[in-house]
Amino acid sequence: MTDVGRKTDEALRELRRLGYDGLTIGVETGYDPALLFMDKGYQARDIVEQAHRLDEAGIAYHFFYLAVIAGAGCGEAAALASASVFNQTSPRILGSSMLTVYPQSRLFSEMQAGRWTEAGEVEKLEELKTLVEHLERPLYFAALGASNAVSVHGFLPEERDAVAAGAGLPPGARGRPAPLPGRSAASVVEIMLEKHI
Repeated sequence: MTDVGRKTDEALRELRRLGYDGLTIGVETGYDPALLFMDKGYQARDIVEQAHRLDEAGIAYHFFYLAVIAGAGCGEAAALASASVFNQTSPRILGSSMLTVYPQSRLFSEMQAGRWTEAGEVEKLEELKTLVEHLERPLYFAALGASNAVSVHGFLPEERDAVAAGAGLPPGARGRPAPLPGRSAASVVEIMLEKHI
């Protein structure tokens, strides 16, 4: 969001005129304590403000959510805060992956020092389920990354129950709950165009 904030409204309109559209923005979360701890350089209100500026410039965007970035015991609060932020904006797609902590990362050092604890597998799934249950804007939700314990995707609000049920599968479950069985990426794009998402 900081890159959008550095541009004037006029510059954003010019970028749209030049064909810039469909930006993917790694907002990661709408939960301020996690944004602060992770030193992201913006707060939830900045996500809303800059997304509105993109809307006004006519630039479509997609958000990327990083589940469990808030740490153990904060998944529900992070999901609720993020849903509130996303409901005030207009992303066409909300992609989500689970946070992976690498030994060489600063976050790993924070874990070693006892300042951050990774959420367990059940809390990770509960966070995704809570997020999906509280999203009100029409969008395509996709948690398909390799770091996810389960892969789920679907159109919200129409397929909310199937997506939320898929996100609630027990850790280690195999297979794809697939609320959209057999749909190719191209068919998903076609549906999005039909629905004007």
